[in-house]
Amino acid sequence: MDVIKLDAQARDLGKSATKAVRRDGEVPCVLYGPHQEPVHFRVPKLALRPLIFTAEMHRVEVDLGGQTYECILKKVDYHPVSDDPLHADFLALDAGEAVALRIPVRLTGAGSAPGVKAGGRLVQALNFLEISCLPKNIPSVVQVDVSELKIGDTVHVDLLSVPDAEILTDPRRTVATVAAPKRGGLLDDEDADAAEGGEEAAEGETEGGEE
Repeated sequence: MDVIKLDAQARDLGKSATKAVRRDGEVPCVLYGPHQEPVHFRVPKLALRPLIFTAEMHRVEVDLGGQTYECILKKVDYHPVSDDPLHADFLALDAGEAVALRIPVRLTGAGSAPGVKAGGRLVQALNFLEISCLPKNIPSVVQVDVSELKIGDTVHVDLLSVPDAEILTDPRRTVATVAAPKRGGLLDDEDADAAEGGEEAAEGETEGGEE
């Protein structure tokens, strides 16, 4: 996993101070954890881009006043109109303590899947996988090979394996499926149900964002 370093500055609390931080083009942040008292700081808005505009998990090193905090980005609040980051939460990591987190799921080999070649539609039903592991074992992404899927085939969580990590997501959850091609503009009932269920699950994963 790549490590992104952030040069931070301490910030004052309060509405006026927070507004001043944002006027300066920076983002108010807080870092916390089970064994870490909250640390309030500010970073330039552009410094968060590698953490926000990515489909991978990154470990972060926050340098504040000569002290370095190892953490991960936990949550970002965005402006409802401009989508600018308004506030960011970071979770402190302890090298010897497992942490539970959500890792992005990436499907690979879709172009080679027999079902897709036959006109089927690949539906990704799970965008994030919940795991527990030590900080040193946090993966950037969980890759799921779908290159062998035929029409009607489905990959469930119980088929996945993440090295040196415990998978917390329900093993019965669908990760991906190949729905049958449309016939007369409609899917077969069974395939339509599978696709609809997969899409609803995917929407549920993405609506809430990183928790």
